[in-house]
Amino acid sequence: MEMTVQHYQQTTVQPPDGDRLPATTAEFVQAWRPLDICDRLQLLKKMGPAAMGHLLRVEIPVGILGEILQALLAFPPNTSDIVLVVGLLEALSEAKRFSLSLQFLSSVEKATGRQLMEKLNSSLQNRQQDLAEQGVTEWTVLELKNKYKV
Repeated sequence: MEMTVQHYQQTTVQPPDGDRLPATTAEFVQAWRPLDICDRLQLLKKMGPAAMGHLLRVEIPVGILGEILQALLAFPPNTSDIVLVVGLLEALSEAKRFSLSLQFLSSVEKATGRQLMEKLNSSLQNRQQDLAEQGVTEWTVLELKNKYKV
């Protein structure tokens, strides 16, 4: 079943093993820190845009945004993952202190953000109709580039 960006923003995928997902920012950071990039990407997928947006609605802890961008860069370029990544990026950009989080990104983290946007753009090729039906277009990625200032 294909999911739209809006659907991803409204749902949270529960882990198959029954583990409880982090319910607070502190729990998220504690669960996040020891993970490698692949496991971080899996955690982001399990959480989904709605839960991540809710969890980090006030602010994104220092250092976490860059690490999230790095984990998202590892996404496989298939339609459902592209929709998920776009949904996560949109949800994070809604945090109240998002612009402050952007100011704390290092030059390496900003470069990671640029690479992520380039990967999203190139991933649109040959999937434009499928992605457009799910609310992801070149315009969507351009808006994200502007929000993330990359």
